[in-house]
Amino acid sequence: MQNIRIMFVCLFMFGFMLSACSSPTDKADDAVSENKPDEVAVEDDEAERNLSDSNDEQTTEEDSAMDIDINNDDSITVLVNKQHGLSEDYEPDDLVTVDVPTVLDNPEVNQLRKEAADALKRMFDAAKQEGIYLYARSGYRSYQTQVNLFENYARQHG
Repeated sequence: MQNIRIMFVCLFMFGFMLSACSSPTDKADDAVSENKPDEVAVEDDEAERNLSDSNDEQTTEEDSAMDIDINNDDSITVLVNKQHGLSEDYEPDDLVTVDVPTVLDNPEVNQLRKEAADALKRMFDAAKQEGIYLYARSGYRSYQTQVNLFENYARQHG
């Protein structure tokens, strides 16, 4: 009798392990396909048109004609990552102090390039009109500031 119980427990465990290793069913795909965008009813066509008209007004010729230059450090679209770094002494020529509420009092991190600062201001103003109050946390950081932050985080968190 004891051997039969052990055999049933082993078979149950084996079956459980096999089911845990099986691939998931396509139920997630079925749920997604049930909510196709063409099946969503639009209750207010006028509101949708007003939204698209508003977005069209915000798109300017300047936006659509932006030159993308990932190699020039002074370009707003420069590529910066592990493989493409900036020089240690790089500082943008067009840094300005942001004109929005901030979390930190450090003047360095409350700076952005002019184009980014202007866009941030427009975003904060639009959010405020909707009753949403935002605070900027951190903007430009010099190379030395970034090195210090990285070293502190590495010491604290490994």
